[in-house]
Amino acid sequence: NYELKELGIDSKYFNLHITIDNFDNGHAHLATNAVMSLAKRYPNQSEFIRKLKIGFLLNDRGISSVQIIKNLNTEQVVLDIFKSKALVGKHMHNEKCKFKNKSVNSWLSEEDQVEEFILELTKIGWIKLNENPEHSRFWKMINDEDGKMFGVFSAAEKAFIYDWIAGTNLSRRINPVNTEYIKNFIELNDFSYLSEKELLLLQQQIQISTNTGHKISKLMPYLAP
Repeated sequence: NYELKELGIDSKYFNLHITIDNFDNGHAHLATNAVMSLAKRYPNQSEFIRKLKIGFLLNDRGISSVQIIKNLNTEQVVLDIFKSKALVGKHMHNEKCKFKNKSVNSWLSEEDQVEEFILELTKIGWIKLNENPEHSRFWKMINDEDGKMFGVFSAAEKAFIYDWIAGTNLSRRINPVNTEYIKNFIELNDFSYLSEKELLLLQQQIQISTNTGHKISKLMPYLAP
């Protein structure tokens, strides 16, 4: 526990698994019983166990989720996250807040402009790279419960954004997000919840409507992380 604390890792998760994963009456015990119960359903139990062992060894083949996470280009992942959010976000902001005389909706309207918009946020100090993310106005907007964009980004998306902002300051991170969230995000990263046809229809409905409430009602199903 002392060693984990020195590394800035909360030991509660480690201690919990020592308790619940024991072979006497924990998860290991349940798993063993499950295997033996399944083996009884097969005439040749030794053959079943042999195949089970082979299947277990296959877990170590290829690139593991941990290796994938380590090889990720955080900056590119963050850019992809912003581009994904821009599909709906370009309809959601008012015209009062402008950067270089362009509204947020205007910045987000074209995919090629998203990266430039992020750069602009760093230039004006809304995003302060290589510093504690709590110093960045943008991070507070998406992470604080009273932030205007709280709930727009999922836990995994915020984890990537946090790491990207923190940069060289990452070692000070206190409460890292469960890697399972990251793994799930990676698996779904190439999945688009809006087909081109759906996106085109949504844009047409937004453009022809003059009622703000109607626009929001059309966008609401797509706003969840």
